[in-house]
Amino acid sequence: MAKVLVTGANKGIGYGICKFLGKSGWQVIVGARNNERAEEAVKALKAEGVDVIGWQYVNLSDNKSLEQTAKEVKERYHDLALLVNNAGIPGDMEVASYDSAMQDVTDTIQVNYIGTFCLTKALVPLLAANKGRIVNITVPSEVSPYWHPMAYVASKAAQNAMTSIMAMEFEKNKLTC
Repeated sequence: MAKVLVTGANKGIGYGICKFLGKSGWQVIVGARNNERAEEAVKALKAEGVDVIGWQYVNLSDNKSLEQTAKEVKERYHDLALLVNNAGIPGDMEVASYDSAMQDVTDTIQVNYIGTFCLTKALVPLLAANKGRIVNITVPSEVSPYWHPMAYVASKAAQNAMTSIMAMEFEKNKLTC
């Protein structure tokens, strides 16, 4: 049975992705940064009939911990076939771009782009060996007069660029991911 790691899986969209994939034949690994919430999600997903095989600590705000996360995933789930990069933070959506706090912008870009890239980069060799896939949950990054939180949109624009460039290079180098 194929295994999937979903980041940000203890609530919201990530939880829904776990539920869908787990009911579609995947063995699910809940990726979360909070032990209590992860265990609650595992319990709830199992109660809904999802094939959850465990949870994995994933903290996208800490690149060093992501190296450890990747090491543990390689050891525990050597046949991982899918990484779903879903975790993210919104940043301060209530301020105009020019009023954004530098720390908020830095934190949002770290989690939504840099941390996601760090985890992805660390797991590419495993996924490639397993002819696996990577799915990045993101948003369009065009500017809209209706919704435009600068830090969030900028972080997702970077993630969109990462997704497109990696896909092109995987294809060019005949690497399955």
